[in-house]
Amino acid sequence: MPFLAIQVSLAKVALSLQALLLLVAQIQAEPVKNANLVPVVQRSLSGITTTLRGLGTQLAATSNVGTTMTSPARPPATPATEPPAFETLNTAARAATVNILCTTNTNGPVRPISGSGVIIDPRGVILTNAHVAQYFLLKDYQGQNSLECVIRAGSPAVPAYRARLLYISPAWVATNVNLIRESHPTGTGEDDFALLQITSTFRGEAISTPLPYVPFDPTFVNPPVNDPVLLASYPAELTGGILVLKSLDQVSSVTKLSKGYYFHDNGKDHLDLIEVSGSLLSQGGSSGGGVVRLLDGKLIGIIVTTTTAANTSERELFALTASHIGRRFREQQGISLSDYFATDLSLQAQAFEANVAPRLRSLLLRALGL
Repeated sequence: MPFLAIQVSLAKVALSLQALLLLVAQIQAEPVKNANLVPVVQRSLSGITTTLRGLGTQLAATSNVGTTMTSPARPPATPATEPPAFETLNTAARAATVNILCTTNTNGPVRPISGSGVIIDPRGVILTNAHVAQYFLLKDYQGQNSLECVIRAGSPAVPAYRARLLYISPAWVATNVNLIRESHPTGTGEDDFALLQITSTFRGEAISTPLPYVPFDPTFVNPPVNDPVLLASYPAELTGGILVLKSLDQVSSVTKLSKGYYFHDNGKDHLDLIEVSGSLLSQGGSSGGGVVRLLDGKLIGIIVTTTTAANTSERELFALTASHIGRRFREQQGISLSDYFATDLSLQAQAFEANVAPRLRSLLLRALGL
């Protein structure tokens, strides 16, 4: 049995157990409210049992090799590049994953939101969804401190950084402007990406760079089906409001890519959307979380949407591909992401705020009836 497959199987078990502990904690905290999580725990335990049995069978087959040979065995060829150790990859992905919490201090039409993001540049550039980052356009929309967005890190999440909007897809805002009013917005995920830039610590001090990050590869066009991936985010849908504020845990999970999709028929040389198997991360709050290839540790997409079902294990989770983000960014900005990151990002943020943000902010305020 290939050692990578063994590694993936063991990782699945470890992360499934981690997720189970979180579920059990939620059930213990509010037994009545979270009674619907009991079947999820039961199915997860069954899945872990099946995985362990399969792993035991495969390991037995691997070790059942005769000892008598007519000639010395030739050692297996070593791959040109060894895949990163799972624990190293998991630690790196979790360190680069952040929670984006936007809260309001008024009774206005904008609802609080909790989302996820991934640091993709050591200077503190966060890749997330436009439907999360649009809240940065509404900062102080009803007066000073009427809406505040904080970047949190760790598990449980604690305030860590302040950030500003570096870029948000104008095409997404223009097409989906009315979603700001909905409590459970839906969408295809097309153009649903944005960039934030960390500006200081939560207390206003200068940040210490380089920050932990996950390499982002927009040139990786078509991830193969069944490719093992690591997901990391801050799922919050099944967590009560108080727990989101005080005790929101980060979750990572190993799964496989199951399908790929295109938004338009004329773009079939590159996938726009990838589907992964349902997991605890298939819920609100995971938007903007990362999809990382186990084979090379690169970010190949960000979680963008999920189907609806009573249990997360029955939901389909979708991620916007890195190639879609890179291609659409170039079309909208006239520059590649790699060239963009080579410029002065502070100047880019100032230019976006002066030339693009006012129009997008006006669209949102009009949709809110303000």
